[in-house]
Amino acid sequence: KPIGNHFLSDRFYLLKPIGGGGAAHGDMSEKKLPPHGAQRHDCHCGSHQPPQLLDRQRLVNSLQLKGVIAATYSLDLEWMQDTWPQLAGRQSHVPTLILHGQRGLDERLECGNGNGLARSNTNARNASVNDNKNDDADIDSIGSLEESWEDRDARASRANPQPNNAKQRPIEISRARDASSDIFQSSKNLHVTEVRTASKRRVSTSVTSEKQATSTKSKLETKRGVFHPKFMLLFETSGDVVVMVSTANLTGTSTVEGCWLQRFYSRRRPKDDTVSRSKLTRPTIWRKHGGNDFGQALTHFLKTVSKMSKATDIDVAKFMQQHLAINLTRFQYEYRFENAEVDLVAVMPGDYDVDHSMTQQGASKWKSIGRQRLGSLLINSINASSDGKRGHDTLIAQSTSLGSNWTRQQMAKLARSLLGANEHNDDDQMLQQINIVWPSCEYLVAKDQEKKNIKADRKRANGDSNGDSNKNSGDPNNFVPTLIDPTKIQNTGTAFLSTNSFNSCEESCILRLAHYVDCEPAQIDSALPHIKSMTRLCSEETSRQLQQQYGDAKEHISWFLLTSACMSYGAQGIVSQEKYSDSEKVSYANFELGVLFQSRLYHGDEIADSRLYCFNPTKCACHSAGDDSSRLIHLPIPFSLRPAMYTSDSEASLFNATPYFHEVSEGTQCIGNMMLTPYARHMASAQLQAQRKRRK
Repeated sequence: KPIGNHFLSDRFYLLKPIGGGGAAHGDMSEKKLPPHGAQRHDCHCGSHQPPQLLDRQRLVNSLQLKGVIAATYSLDLEWMQDTWPQLAGRQSHVPTLILHGQRGLDERLECGNGNGLARSNTNARNASVNDNKNDDADIDSIGSLEESWEDRDARASRANPQPNNAKQRPIEISRARDASSDIFQSSKNLHVTEVRTASKRRVSTSVTSEKQATSTKSKLETKRGVFHPKFMLLFETSGDVVVMVSTANLTGTSTVEGCWLQRFYSRRRPKDDTVSRSKLTRPTIWRKHGGNDFGQALTHFLKTVSKMSKATDIDVAKFMQQHLAINLTRFQYEYRFENAEVDLVAVMPGDYDVDHSMTQQGASKWKSIGRQRLGSLLINSINASSDGKRGHDTLIAQSTSLGSNWTRQQMAKLARSLLGANEHNDDDQMLQQINIVWPSCEYLVAKDQEKKNIKADRKRANGDSNGDSNKNSGDPNNFVPTLIDPTKIQNTGTAFLSTNSFNSCEESCILRLAHYVDCEPAQIDSALPHIKSMTRLCSEETSRQLQQQYGDAKEHISWFLLTSACMSYGAQGIVSQEKYSDSEKVSYANFELGVLFQSRLYHGDEIADSRLYCFNPTKCACHSAGDDSSRLIHLPIPFSLRPAMYTSDSEASLFNATPYFHEVSEGTQCIGNMMLTPYARHMASAQLQAQRKRRK
């Protein structure tokens, strides 16, 4: 059931860059599906060319909407007014609720009515866009729930100072109205709600008195995270709803983003509706095997978000009741969510039992979140890695933020839960099966040069003789180890790893870093990645078996998770064991949301319902309905699934390149894990030579 002529819901798409922030290939947004017998250049399945890019702005504008609920970390209301005037600004008429986690946004919107100080108009937009740079930052602040939000923001700023290499933009304070505030005040039925992530838990501590008597006391501990999901619920005037889950904020950024969407039909459609009844009650093989709990999981997530919304703002439940006449508790029954082509994977703040019974097939599996949710979905599934070869697969964690204090035990527990391994697999073995994809300084410099080349080519095409480019540099896929100073690279606002966090992790975890390398062919040039994902890549042995029955591809994928979650404890969870108990708990601090694309292999009469996810299938399946190749589904993963590691075989403990750091703190350059990098070793050598010269 394609949306916008050709966007299918059993796969995801890359978003079309905004504002020309990269050359896009394979963009078929102006084309319909090619007719039977079309040439190879009309391929849209990922075999002979990348699939079409999804123009999020145009797609939303093409829908007849009666209401919108959107979630983002950061928000640019000026961009929204320009892009979707029906949602924001003086011309807005569609009731819209925006859930966000951007610190200080509410105060900025409120102070534009003349009751307080505001940023000047010239800096309002810059401030909104700059706040996006905190999107994936690892925020782990501890404090009292009773503290004011202003105090919290000030403390967070002290705990997360601006990086040394960031260009400081002065914020002018005036009593002029904020442009974003003007838009907010002039919008009709636009609600902007901050979602809080602070949660309390009771922990036990041992206290020893002066008489050496030990007693146990309990206290409340406050944990804070970030509201980080990115999704849109687009309620149509027809009564249906389009659900869109992506990695993109509601800002005008030009980065590589992933997006999935599906239209769900209303159960209230009349019998004589133009939509065929077969589409409303599609008897899929998934329903035979227990159905899809997408609706229950989404409703549970929205209920939790509603409970943790700022008390003075309108929440999801009130918005649905007031503008859509929908009771949130009945939301899962309003639409045919059982026809979802993917599984929903959410993360919510709190402590959750590592209850192995939750991973069994059961009616309550939708209540689990994060890694427990993945376990419940995968343990009883018939997927590409259920042939006993699980131990040979690779887990690829691609993120735009690497949190602090990762230990070998915690990372092994994460890999073990996602790969379905048991406790007999030791920690070292599990770490060898996980690769953490991260861009290097060389990659960032090459991307910057690539962008300059594209601009120069455009100038020459327009007759500008000054458009000169360096074609011999700027290849992000062929890095040459250099001594690039990370402090000289401009803060990208898309990747977050500080030298403090890097040094706080155990070396065994840092050694699992692998290079972020663009896929071949690259679908979007020069744009930096903001997409986040987890991939279970089939082993070469499993791939050889699969290609005999389903067809050959560059890579076969057991499952792929498109998510907003980064590699931090707040998003992935941290496992702890309760004192005086054998039970373990996984603690999460963030709100996150993702969708799971899972290969499902059936046999006999059900083989036609099989699907096998892959990258770059050899045979085009655009016109092969019923053929084995039509069950191979290409996912436009923008990076290489078998990248080179930062460590070489000859020098296993030394990096061949320097990872990108958004923040280099004074005194951390030449200590700890930093000494693995060429930059730190060069700095240390230069400092040693300088000391020797001074002694002479």
